[in-house]
Amino acid sequence: MHEVVAVRPQDIMRMAGLEVDLPIYGRAIVEGGELLAVYGLAWSTEPKRCWLFFHVENYRPGYGMTVRREARRCFRVAAQLGETEIYTVRDRDYPSSLKLMHIFGFEPFAVENDQEVWIWHSSRRLQQQ
Repeated sequence: MHEVVAVRPQDIMRMAGLEVDLPIYGRAIVEGGELLAVYGLAWSTEPKRCWLFFHVENYRPGYGMTVRREARRCFRVAAQLGETEIYTVRDRDYPSSLKLMHIFGFEPFAVENDQEVWIWHSSRRLQQQ
């Protein structure tokens, strides 16, 4: 069984080898001591944006509900901090990432540095609920 644990943003970068600017909220999904995924929120300064990052280290079937629940938790934390837009980069290496973008209400925003950037608007999501 997997569990979700809070982690320091610096640990996310060390564990997953990610370079994340201004991380403030970080979580990890672990199973039997093995890191499955790390995710959280980070803020960039130029351009000033709130980012949702999600990095799969070791994929395991069966934790999709956890991913959905935790993504929604990130949206709530960002809203509590006053954010109305959240950006993320879609990982083209995972075919299911396109479906996830739509499930969470992200929309295509731009292609930056050869990466698809997607945006989530809190006001639009609130109107749809």
